[in-house]
Amino acid sequence: SKEAVDHAKKEIEQILEELRNNSGAIIVSISLLETKEIKKIIGFKGKQIQAIQADTGAWLRVEEDNMVVIIEGSQEQTEAARSQVEDILKQYRSQPTYPKENLPLKRSERTALLAEAGKAIRHLKQSSGARVYIQDIPENDEEWTLTISGTPESIQKAKELLEETLNLAKDAHEKREAAKKAK
Repeated sequence: SKEAVDHAKKEIEQILEELRNNSGAIIVSISLLETKEIKKIIGFKGKQIQAIQADTGAWLRVEEDNMVVIIEGSQEQTEAARSQVEDILKQYRSQPTYPKENLPLKRSERTALLAEAGKAIRHLKQSSGARVYIQDIPENDEEWTLTISGTPESIQKAKELLEETLNLAKDAHEKREAAKKAK
């Protein structure tokens, strides 16, 4: 139950606080610049942060609200963990960043892109080399956003293919509507 979880959290926090006060543990914090860095430190299903803890013996906690990584342990443990975290951040921060464009999508356009399990989006990605994805689903079902990122050339190619795909979908829709009216 929620009460049991809250109670367990309080007990664990109390035990950890006592250990910190009695162990002479060193606490180090590393600031994060953006939320994507949180995912890099934690890793898929927590595997990255678990590996750092297992490798160094330090205890790590990522505070998303404060955008900080907290490392606790002995001097040697915290230095080793800090080095690993800083290496991950350095590698992530040195990756080239590509421009991105956000394009509004109408309901019919979204439907065309997601038809047949997203076949059109996969085609855009594969043919252009750009990253193409639909932003988080908004509360208002009418205003979706398609994001295209990559090199300027790949973005341009993706936009051309997008226009072509949407025109084909529009033509097919108009033919279906005309056929319905003819009946």
